[in-house]
Amino acid sequence: MALPFARPLSTALSRSLGHKITRSLAQTLGTLALVLNIGVPFASAGDPFRSTEPQPIGEHTEAAFDAMFENGDYATAMEHLEMAQSTEAGEPLVYAMLAAISYLDQDWSQVSAYTRQTLTAAEALQPTSPLRGHLYTAIGHFMEGAYALSPAGEGSLRGVPTALNKLQEVYGSLNAAKAINANDPELNLIQGFMDLQIAVNLPLATPKKAIQRLETTAAPRFLADWGIALAYRDLNQLPDALTRVNAALDNSGNLNPQLYHLRAQVLRKQGEGGNAALFDQARQDFELALTKADQLPKAIAADIGYEYCRNQITIDQVDRDCGAFRQKIRQEPGTWGPASLPSLDGG
Repeated sequence: MALPFARPLSTALSRSLGHKITRSLAQTLGTLALVLNIGVPFASAGDPFRSTEPQPIGEHTEAAFDAMFENGDYATAMEHLEMAQSTEAGEPLVYAMLAAISYLDQDWSQVSAYTRQTLTAAEALQPTSPLRGHLYTAIGHFMEGAYALSPAGEGSLRGVPTALNKLQEVYGSLNAAKAINANDPELNLIQGFMDLQIAVNLPLATPKKAIQRLETTAAPRFLADWGIALAYRDLNQLPDALTRVNAALDNSGNLNPQLYHLRAQVLRKQGEGGNAALFDQARQDFELALTKADQLPKAIAADIGYEYCRNQITIDQVDRDCGAFRQKIRQEPGTWGPASLPSLDGG
């Protein structure tokens, strides 16, 4: 897939596009953590994507899947991923998951290391499982693009050409995977998420094809609905977004705090259209998400806290410093979000 960026970008365009790419890649890596770690009822042999010809994954990788997004428990998933590094070292999915979590933590040295390991494992997998080998090579290149835009890489402006070139490599590897089986559900799920983030944040594609990909050829169903809900949220098609996030919740056990966060975002945006009761419904979902803050990466917990604070200002018309509230969550000790949140009113 040729991307339209042959001519050098002007300084102004680079600034704008650099911010959008950074946001896009960050969002997609966050979503990639979702895609790669969701725990769902497995078809067989530990494969959450395929009902026929399943691909086996290791015990700890499967346990990480189950913990991370059936329960939204990154902390338990990380314990299994650490064990998987020694017992299931040939599985590129392990390193992609670890890279995505490290990206959320802004641990750039770990992002770089896990990205290299993703690529190494993906290349080694190609002789025995060529489709998945090419797929995780694409993911590795995608993460290289994200790293180039990070403070530890080239930065959000200087890294733009590198990130765009990496997108070409991403699509080259995805096309190699599609040449093997264009209907593979794992391939279409991950490419669907990637395409949606790029389409929503950059003028390089339209979201219609990505939504169709998730609708028709991606699996498992609830993950596809999650991705489509994200797209409809960003496209401001809020009734459709609400339908999809409700379907994702119903089909995944109603446990994941990030799905409640997503529904809260949709309800809040709908409330801005004039229905004040929806802000209170959003509050309930924000609070449900925050009851599991200690399972989430601190950055995610802090962002949920910030949005909860902003929503509460709308409800009770009491001014609050939501930025300070978010910072307090970030400054709590430990790797994950706090078990007890700081006071919303600064007490």
